[in-house]
Amino acid sequence: MKKYTKDQKQAYFKNLRTRWDNQKKEFEALPDEEQKRIISFQILVGARSVLAFYDVYRALKKQGLDGLPYQDVKTFAGWKANGFRVVKGEKAFYKAISWLDVNRDKDGEETFLIPRLYSVFHKTQVEAIK
Repeated sequence: MKKYTKDQKQAYFKNLRTRWDNQKKEFEALPDEEQKRIISFQILVGARSVLAFYDVYRALKKQGLDGLPYQDVKTFAGWKANGFRVVKGEKAFYKAISWLDVNRDKDGEETFLIPRLYSVFHKTQVEAIK
């Protein structure tokens, strides 16, 4: 496993937070009707975070792919759990951001969020397991 310096870790997290903040600003700049439409999609598919949903939704539209995050876009493990496998040679079409809860002590007293990247695959990149 590769070891990262403290400065490298800080730069990584700073980059993710900057990307997240920019996406939040972009979402907030959308017309109210577009925001409501995206929020209704997010509720429909059961996504926990509007901005995480919007992150992948925006990537879908930018790349001209159809579908909705959490239905037509999943992680490698998500597709596997639903009876599919990623076609050999396919690369994730997007690296999305998720926020994880971290508890500093055993009692769970001090909780904070850290951003993590995860790779997602579109429904066109998978096939049913036979």
